[in-house]
Amino acid sequence: GSNALPVSAQTLAILPFVNNNPESTGDYLVLGFTDAVGSRLSAASGLELAGLFSASALQRQGLTPRAVGERLRTMYVLEGSVRTVSERLHTSVRLTRVADGSLLWSREFSAPSSDVVALEQEVADSIGKALQVQPADSDAAAAPTAIRAEAYDLYLKGRYAWEQRTRSKMEEALAYYRGAVARDPQFALAYSSLAEAYVNMLNFGHVPTREALAIAEVASAKAIALDTSLAEGYSTRGQVLASRGDYAAAESAFRHAIEVRPGAPWAHHYYALLLAMEGRFAEAERETRRTLAIDPLSVPANATLGILMAQQGRLDNARTQLERTLQLSPNFVVTLYYLGSVEAAGGRYEQARAHLEQALATAPNFPGVRGALAYTFSKSGRDSDARRLLRESRERVAGQASMSDERTRLNHALDMALIGNADSAFAMMRTAQWDIPTLFDLRADPLLRRVRADPRYSKLAGALRIKS
Repeated sequence: GSNALPVSAQTLAILPFVNNNPESTGDYLVLGFTDAVGSRLSAASGLELAGLFSASALQRQGLTPRAVGERLRTMYVLEGSVRTVSERLHTSVRLTRVADGSLLWSREFSAPSSDVVALEQEVADSIGKALQVQPADSDAAAAPTAIRAEAYDLYLKGRYAWEQRTRSKMEEALAYYRGAVARDPQFALAYSSLAEAYVNMLNFGHVPTREALAIAEVASAKAIALDTSLAEGYSTRGQVLASRGDYAAAESAFRHAIEVRPGAPWAHHYYALLLAMEGRFAEAERETRRTLAIDPLSVPANATLGILMAQQGRLDNARTQLERTLQLSPNFVVTLYYLGSVEAAGGRYEQARAHLEQALATAPNFPGVRGALAYTFSKSGRDSDARRLLRESRERVAGQASMSDERTRLNHALDMALIGNADSAFAMMRTAQWDIPTLFDLRADPLLRRVRADPRYSKLAGALRIKS
């Protein structure tokens, strides 16, 4: 597509390393190996990496390594495998030139299992040499000790659980990350992953807003203090600041993350969400296309592109884009919700209902889902179902005795807005503490067009813009 990067610097796709252990023992180690080699190489000057997510999605579709490189328009493809034999880790890697399919370079490495970090570094540095680029040194790569090795092992288990994206696996990941920083208080990447996990849990409505932001703020600050070369630290800090409504500071954090590592897809992605929250939709779309140039099959970025199309009134394009995104990942709540809203906005209530019910089952606290489903029910003559959902929404607010969870109140305000009860909605929205998904929703949901046309909306948007 037109999103592909021109081949300028050397470009490389890394396929997920293969686990050559019997059964699936050590899967988490192998995922971590791919990740670590990738992030070390992505910091090298003169080398651009294709998105790991896209490479693994294409590999899962059964494409040959060379075909993956062709699809991602890279010059080279890296494959590797890892296995453990009596306390030693063995890995073999091969580098293929995409243009003619020729094997450029291959090598075997081995080290004691406790030296996994050193081994990852050695592998990345050798690949760098083969491509004649210089991987950057990161403070995170200080000499491994037994404690560091233990902490790193916990961190990898966290990463592996996190990849599975269900609520219980996310909670498991948090526990692993907390264990990692407790073992090794100098572990910058574990702090930044901990912070990102909290912001994400908050975005999906799995943890209370204030508590999550407080923890994420401390952890991201710690990550940056420990390692100023870590793009993830700045990107997570940007998310925390954006969630707090401090947009100018958030923007400079995202820009800094992108400067440190232009090829980090997440930094571009979260920056795009910030721009959309600020109503800067053309810029948001440009950043989203940058994310997709690096990682064309990224599910969140593909969903965001569809939402931005809907926001700008291109409902047919939005539907096509969101349906494509749903094929990449059939359970991502953001895709389900916005595709449901787009269908409802186009009067296709049956299709809308199916997507929205699935969204509600996947993430019951995701903003707007209940209201959009209530809207769909009331439009298709199922008033009692619509009333039941709104009653649930109201009871959830009443159940929040402490009012510590702003998300529940905001969800109710959005539900009111979605079914056309604008007075109650605006009264609740004026005093609310917004976060990224709720404000994004208010700005972008096609079913809230009437609300955005209300003169009270521009006043609200003005007040929110300057709130720090």
